[in-house]
Amino acid sequence: MNSGFVNGVNGGLGERGNSATLDKVDKLRELIGSRISLPQLVVVGDQSSGKSSVLEGITGFAFPRDAELCTRYATQITCRREDFESVTVTIVPHEDTNQDEVARLKRFSRTWNTSVEMDNVKLGEVFRDVNQELGISSGRRGPVELNPGNAFSQHLLKVEISSPNQEHFTVIDVPGIFRTETLGESTRRSHLSQKPKPERNPSDYPAFWAGLTTENDIILVRNMVMTYMKDFRTMSEVEEELRTLSDKERAMGPPRSDSNSQRAYLGSLCDQFQSITRDALNGNYTQHVEFFSKESHRLITRIVELDEQFSAGIRAYGHTRAFTNKKNCGPIVLPKKKGKKVLVDEPGRLTSESNNPINPSIELSKFNGSLLATVFMEQSKNWQALTKMYIWIASRLVESFLKGAIGAVCPDSQVEEELCEMIIRDHVGISFASAEEHAKLLLKMERGCPPWTLNDYFNDNLSKNQGSRLVSNIRKVAGVASETLEEWHSEKIAHTLTEDQLQSIATYNQSNAENMQEYIHDVLESYYKVSMKRFIDNISLHVVHHDLLYAESGPLNVFNSKFVHGLGEAQLEQIAGESSLVRIERERLAQDIASFRAAFDVLKGTSVKSS
Repeated sequence: MNSGFVNGVNGGLGERGNSATLDKVDKLRELIGSRISLPQLVVVGDQSSGKSSVLEGITGFAFPRDAELCTRYATQITCRREDFESVTVTIVPHEDTNQDEVARLKRFSRTWNTSVEMDNVKLGEVFRDVNQELGISSGRRGPVELNPGNAFSQHLLKVEISSPNQEHFTVIDVPGIFRTETLGESTRRSHLSQKPKPERNPSDYPAFWAGLTTENDIILVRNMVMTYMKDFRTMSEVEEELRTLSDKERAMGPPRSDSNSQRAYLGSLCDQFQSITRDALNGNYTQHVEFFSKESHRLITRIVELDEQFSAGIRAYGHTRAFTNKKNCGPIVLPKKKGKKVLVDEPGRLTSESNNPINPSIELSKFNGSLLATVFMEQSKNWQALTKMYIWIASRLVESFLKGAIGAVCPDSQVEEELCEMIIRDHVGISFASAEEHAKLLLKMERGCPPWTLNDYFNDNLSKNQGSRLVSNIRKVAGVASETLEEWHSEKIAHTLTEDQLQSIATYNQSNAENMQEYIHDVLESYYKVSMKRFIDNISLHVVHHDLLYAESGPLNVFNSKFVHGLGEAQLEQIAGESSLVRIERERLAQDIASFRAAFDVLKGTSVKSS
């Protein structure tokens, strides 16, 4: 092996003032060379154009001349000025290699005490051993090749050369672009074009190196390296990457190798979840802005909107038959007769009548309460379907919020999946079923029990309905046209009636069935309004707001500290245990963080010395 250097190539690189800086660069390359840009010289050229020869001239390391040992993988040559002489050859595994392969490749090592002991023959043997370890094809052409292997490898071959006369620097020889051919099939043209060029004649070296570089070029490179090491952007880049890696590690939480750490991890997730839930129920969307930027996560807003839709739906579609207004009801209009006139004010205009068939055999003064219960149940039978849809939509809103909130606090997708499955399947489903049963109970109480209320609104409505019928009779007797009334709707209307007209209203002969029909209609309408408002409030308050939102046993309170402390070791391992992928990712992050921290310390040390 050539142990000398061509004159002019290495001038200035080995000065004692630069050795520390070059050591720093080598250390950074070893720590984070694949993550950030580092100062480097690049030698480019076609295949077999002499790139390796350039590096040989710089380093004094003679690459093998055998065609089968051409560059198939990156080779790092690190030169050190030490008090002893040695040459060490090792393999640096690629960062994506699995742990077993890493351990196997790191076991490969060849060391010589002096550079004189390593001649071309031994060097060739080392490269063949390396090729075998890396599974590299020999490259020999022929019809048969056992275990042809790969054309190149992503692993790195590291050669460290130390001696008192050595310079401080590192170079890397990388493979060129290869063209592969089918073994045993080759044309003369391709053979000629791909045939390796003969190595340069040693006698041509002086002329070859004469125009390659100069002393000024090396000094310029040296100054550029020093400037790079002082550049604040380099430290900022390393610091930013270190901060990003630390954030990722922090988001993963502490290691979860035992039940205590797993329980503590779930406890921290529970606290975050409850914080989001409280803000969602209070309508406070300023604390978790990113989460609440999605409209479906604004739970209480969506629930209030649903409440209003349910109320409007019951009012519009809850009744089986509409309570229609009928203007042409009342007694037959009698001709006006002269007599004493009485002024009657019209208190209202609303009249209504039901089309329900009524049994003509009912009592004259009152009717059985079971009849009102029967017609009320018929009139309110649409409530069940509307209520069922209301509860179903509310449950889906709560379930969607649950999944979103758990996903927001769980950086580990496996933990998120297991939590959602266990909470929703085993607990939330029970809460939803309980809410549905509660709604059925309220429906049964409202529709299945005898009508009952202490609300004065019922009597008020009944009085208004009966008064409207009286006003309608007065209007008919007075002979006022409906069209005229429509024109005077904004004015207070007064009618002048004779005593005979009043007598005709009082003695109007109406059949028992007609009278009872009107009375039942008025009672049903009055009670329906009271019951409908009561039912809407009860379903909304007791089922949706209490059972689904605020109840201690409700779906939003399932994921609490009691739930976490009640989990067994097997359940903790299933939910919060780390998978092999998570452990590998955690180890990789820890290694990267350690490398970047060491690199940051290296840069800080360089900056201090350079200043």
